Parts: sequence; structure tokens; C-alpha cells
Amino acid sequence: MHPKTGDAPKNAQNTGLSLSRLLSPALMAEEQQQKPQGIPPRYDLNAKWDACLDITMRRLTYSSLAGAFTALLFFRSPVTQWASVAFAAGVGIGSAYTDCSYIFDGFPHKVSSSEVSSISSGSP
Repeated sequence: MHPKTGDAPKNAQNTGLSLSRLLSPALMAEEQQQKPQGIPPRYDLNAKWDACLDITMRRLTYSSLAGAFTALLFFRSPVTQWASVAFAAGVGIGSAYTDCSYIFDGFPHKVSSSEVSSISSGSP
């Protein structure tokens, strides 16, 4: 009898999987020993800049597309259509700027209602 042609690849795959399962704990331990301690996320400026650029590009693109769609629906003049796109792009960039400032500087301190009432009444 001839062996089925599909048996050989399945056997080869099963052997590869079983070997990788046996070796994976040893490989993981070795990787953890060789891996240097990274920069804490709080001080990782590269990650912060990447996040800010990503947010900025997405919000600029999506808001510009929304402004273009709105302009095509509501305005006939090319000047007002471009103004709508420019306004939407400005909203997107402003929103991204706000979020990037939170990423770099952290969220602002929340003001409680008692602080607001003491400030408005003039008492220290």
C-alpha cells in the first residue's frame, strides 16, 4: 500500500508544533534574561511622539473628510466649500493638540465646586 500524500505534511507540522511547545518555555526564559530593562512609559518620548503624530494624522484626515462631505451637501460656492473643509481640519488639529498636550503633560487638575465657590466669592 502507498501512504496517503497528505500524511507526510501533517506529520511534519505536528512534529514542528510539538518541538516548539517543548522549546518555548526555555526560549521565553532566555529572552527575558537577555531583554534589557526598557524606558518606563511615563518617560518614553518616542512613544509619546508616535502617539501624537498618529492622533494628529487621523483627526486631520477624518475631520477634513467630514468637512468635505458637509460642504458638498450644504454649500454651492467653492469658496464656502473650502472654508468648510478648512474649518473642519482646524477642529481636527485643535482636538489632536489638546490630546497631545494631555499625553505629554498629563491631565489637568480637577477643580472641585468648593474651590470654584471660594474663588468666585473672593475668600482665600
